[in-house]
Amino acid sequence: MLLLDTLNQMIPSAVRATVISMNSLCVRAIFAALGPAVGYAIDGWGLSLVLLACGGVSLAVYTFVLLPLVFREILVGQPSRLD
Repeated sequence: MLLLDTLNQMIPSAVRATVISMNSLCVRAIFAALGPAVGYAIDGWGLSLVLLACGGVSLAVYTFVLLPLVFREILVGQPSRLD
């Protein structure tokens, strides 16, 4: 929700729908690519290890992507627009 709110505030309304649509497409493409890879890894290394690895990767990604957005919201108040 924070990422979508930030996108809505930063992107001009003329291209907002396109940006949100491309964001959704990228998320689905990543899921389509990683889904079979995770399944193959589960077959090879086991469910517990792969889920632990996925959790660690997710935590790292969210830390580096969402934490700066949270700090910007807290320190600045609102993200700057891109128009």
